Amino acid sequence: MKLKPYIFEMAIEKGNASAISIAAKLREVFPRSEDDFIKEKTFSKLMKDLGLTFIGASNREVYGNGELVVKHAFTNYGVRQNRKEVYLKEDCVNDEYFTKLYEFDEHFRWIISERVSDGLSDKELHERLLDLIEGCSDDFVRSMYALPPNEAIEYFQETIQFPGEVEFNLWVKGLSDEVIGCELITSDFGSANWGVRKNGDLVILDYGF
Repeated sequence: MKLKPYIFEMAIEKGNASAISIAAKLREVFPRSEDDFIKEKTFSKLMKDLGLTFIGASNREVYGNGELVVKHAFTNYGVRQNRKEVYLKEDCVNDEYFTKLYEFDEHFRWIISERVSDGLSDKELHERLLDLIEGCSDDFVRSMYALPPNEAIEYFQETIQFPGEVEFNLWVKGLSDEVIGCELITSDFGSANWGVRKNGDLVILDYGF
């Protein structure tokens, strides 16, 4: 069954004026048919006119300003990624651990999300995780300190997905519960997929894998 976008209203962060304005322009420009895309050059010009700059691309091209990003799907796989991010916002993930979702296309060809500082190195992410695991099981904490940053991050990814007998503090347990409940792929939670909010909170950037 195909779910309608209004189902997700309660999961969306409301009131971001910039996101509302950009979304209104996107809805004017995009074709009404869900099978129609707009050309990447056309979208690029539109983003430039709206004051957003290119950040990167895979199956989605990403543009942003100081407070938000627009993820434009130019392939069917990119559409699936956008759709999954929207669905997960309704079913599982919350704003404490994952970037906020502001607006989205009813056919999921674009979504508008919170922008956070990214580009963390393995060392930087490792240091931030060490600050967040205080109060967890001693063996888990010791291993996180003893391992090199890249191995510690992999160990963290694996442990929050398969905790076994490891006891977590409230922050790690909350993240682990969402990972397990939402069946997220933690191997994608490398340093490139974490960001930091202006208030210093560590969050996951993308979850539409």
